[in-house]
Amino acid sequence: MACSLDNPLCSRGFVGLNIIQFIGAANDNLLKQILLFALASGGVWSGALGPGGQAYIGLAFTLPFVIFSPWFGQFADRWSKTHITWIVRSWEVVTAVAVVAAFALQSPVAGLVCMFFLAVQAALYSPAKYGMIPELVPPASLTAANGVLNMLTNVAIIAGTAVAGPLYAWYAQGALFAPGGFILILAIIGLVSCALIPKLEPRAPTLKVSMNIPKCAVVGLIGLYRNPVFPVALMDAIFYALGMLALLALPDFQAPSSGGLSPMQITVLLLILSLSIGAGGLICARLSRVKVHPLAVPIGCVGMALSFGAIGLLPVAFFRLCIWIGVGGLASGVVVVSLQTMLLVLTKDDERGRVIGAVNTLSFLLMAAASGLYILLRNPRLFGLDAHQVFLVCAAIAVPGVFAAQLLARTVLGVVSASGDLSRQQRDHAS
Repeated sequence: MACSLDNPLCSRGFVGLNIIQFIGAANDNLLKQILLFALASGGVWSGALGPGGQAYIGLAFTLPFVIFSPWFGQFADRWSKTHITWIVRSWEVVTAVAVVAAFALQSPVAGLVCMFFLAVQAALYSPAKYGMIPELVPPASLTAANGVLNMLTNVAIIAGTAVAGPLYAWYAQGALFAPGGFILILAIIGLVSCALIPKLEPRAPTLKVSMNIPKCAVVGLIGLYRNPVFPVALMDAIFYALGMLALLALPDFQAPSSGGLSPMQITVLLLILSLSIGAGGLICARLSRVKVHPLAVPIGCVGMALSFGAIGLLPVAFFRLCIWIGVGGLASGVVVVSLQTMLLVLTKDDERGRVIGAVNTLSFLLMAAASGLYILLRNPRLFGLDAHQVFLVCAAIAVPGVFAAQLLARTVLGVVSASGDLSRQQRDHAS
């Protein structure tokens, strides 16, 4: 996917979207990781929020998506996504200033509040971010656009996580303005990058926006269930639940029963997982070219089931684990880019923001359920699984995805066989 003047992926608007998304994802994970370091056992804020205080960070990051996503989805349909982008990035700059103050005052509670407000603005931007992709690139480039955005997001997560270590070390040594200052600089760059986004017109300018947040969440989920796109949304949410299980299990590979890996080895595995997911998305985009093949989803599910099954069944060895994590990540990237492209193609222009908002709520609800499932699976009084055996559960969940994807291809997408494509829908969508 070489860049040229006539390549839609090199357009000013799409490049600006990628810069903004990269900085936003990097800042989210940078702040989250620094707070985890500070609140962890031995950290400068150790015990400040009580035992297991790190869990509050996860809640601060996920709850805004569960509570506000359907409500914010209305905004992406009712108003210009360009204006929402400017508002969100301005909000991030203000929050970054508060982050500077929180670390300078050495207040873990203030840091947690900043994490919450950073997550709120991320939840506000998500429907607009994904909803504007079809407005910035033609239908034939949607798969490639999703692949590029997915890859850069994963790289941003890795970059934010990697930079967090040195920044926290400086902070622990007395550089009180280092974490907040770095986050503020990135936020300002993101705000300036908004100038690259063209003026986009509202898709549902007459939409009456409801101010009842709980009602929006319930109505959004009910509407999603009644929408023909629901099977795709459900598979997308299940994918993120599987990702949550994997991310929770990998740090526990430090236990002797799961290989006794070092923290550095586990960090390498997490990096491989993130990079391979991004690479899988790019491969999917490259192979699909102007089409979205529903067959990509069952193939990806097969790859996930095989790799996760191997991790759970075979003796844990670091280098072999690197290979299977990489294979699973590649397969996962193929699945997520295919599903997200289907979501964009199958939703109408004037409801896309609300649909994406409801999908976000469903995804984070299943991620929360996956967290609870992990506790049950690891509980010695219940299932008592070792960390690597949790991947067997991931494999078992991935297997039905093969058959579900076939059903998607035949019923939801309206194609004759599972090897069909979305080119017809894309042409209809464009017209």
